[in-house]
Amino acid sequence: MITEGEIDALSVFQSGVKALSMPNGAKNLEWIEYDWERLQQFRVIYLALDNDDLGQLATMGVLQRLGEHRCKLVDWGDFKDANECLCKAGEAAVVDAIVSAKYKKPKDLKNLCAMMM
Repeated sequence: MITEGEIDALSVFQSGVKALSMPNGAKNLEWIEYDWERLQQFRVIYLALDNDDLGQLATMGVLQRLGEHRCKLVDWGDFKDANECLCKAGEAAVVDAIVSAKYKKPKDLKNLCAMMM
């Protein structure tokens, strides 16, 4: 799991899930180049970035670099990030958000059953 900040990584870890933080937050994605070989060992990567404009922009950048097919997105719902989720709703809510993570749906994906009716 990759979070946007160190406190978020610690919040996720407190909830029982191992996490790493992006160095320098959402503003700098150069870390991907330096950690590319290490990242290749993971088939699925959970992205748990902040639920704000900068975090969502960084999420799109990371998805493009690592591949949408291997990144599940954690949705913090009404909370800004993992730390706020932990503080306001507890460890179970953090775990629930992680378990509920989903892959980004392609824009042109269509439901075949709906098309046949």
